[in-house]
Amino acid sequence: MGKIKIVCVLMLSFLLAFDNQASFSGRLISFIVLSSYLFILLAITKWIAGRFISDKILFNQLFDKAYLLLIPFTMFALVGRFYLGWDTVQAFISTGIMGSGGMLSAEGVKYAKRKKTLMIIITTISFLTFFGFMQLAELLKGVQLG
Repeated sequence: MGKIKIVCVLMLSFLLAFDNQASFSGRLISFIVLSSYLFILLAITKWIAGRFISDKILFNQLFDKAYLLLIPFTMFALVGRFYLGWDTVQAFISTGIMGSGGMLSAEGVKYAKRKKTLMIIITTISFLTFFGFMQLAELLKGVQLG
């Protein structure tokens, strides 16, 4: 993954982890768990989707291009949280992940061997990624250490 997408994933995880009422150590653990979860699921998405497109260089370009869509949603979340005072970080995270997954499946269909299967699998993985991310964030909200 490109450096910009790594920064976006870390920023979104940070915003969500530090937006709860837990202790500092609980927030830190939430940040580590949430960012690790996103990185693992994005790697799984890339691995599974890569099975459908034979040209690996082309696929890597498609994957990187699709997940650049996280950039505007990260910016929306930052501006909304710190400038406008909105509590909408989860909405921007879910929209960014689903939009990126949709863009990957739409672009990948042009080059995939099994087009419908790729679209269904990527969309499902994107949904499970953001849904699991939101559920994990809710579970970690009250983490108190010490």
